Amino acid sequence: MDSDDEEREVESEMETAFALEDLSVRLLAYWILQDQSPSFSNEELLVSSPQTFPDILLMNFAFEDGYFYDLMKAVIARTLLDTNTPINNKFRLFSAHLIMEKRPRKNYLVRDYLIISRLSFYEDFLDLNPTRNVATDDKNCGCDRLSEKLAAHGVEISYSAISTVWANRHNILNKLGIKLEKSVME
Repeated sequence: MDSDDEEREVESEMETAFALEDLSVRLLAYWILQDQSPSFSNEELLVSSPQTFPDILLMNFAFEDGYFYDLMKAVIARTLLDTNTPINNKFRLFSAHLIMEKRPRKNYLVRDYLIISRLSFYEDFLDLNPTRNVATDDKNCGCDRLSEKLAAHGVEISYSAISTVWANRHNILNKLGIKLEKSVME
């Protein structure tokens, strides 16, 4: 692979990473808005997203979280009502399984997972520390960036709330069955 190919590959990875950042922030904003004031209009955050949502992500969230369960049931209903939309077998099986399931209880695991994944992204791709350096007054960290990104979608969440999730990431990820390398856990 020559240097031009490597450069294009790195650019492509960065584009994908930033598209996923926008997706994760929108999903997190949707969850928080639904928690504060449930409404079908909150779906606008997701519909207006420029990229296609990874189906598997939303499908998994639907079985873990009541807000995404409601969202996916609405997607299923719209898909079934649109006679011009072909339905693939994967979506058909998912739909049948979800309809038979009880709505999951409210929990914060999906919200917390989205926060942790964003802070990890900022650390890995933007070289931002997840939390502030207490020795300085510098507010250039992942928690502050995420708070600003959410504010752009009308969601107010404090640095403190985000940093608390980060501080508890080991327990949260364990509950989700996600095992991390030791370097990520520090």
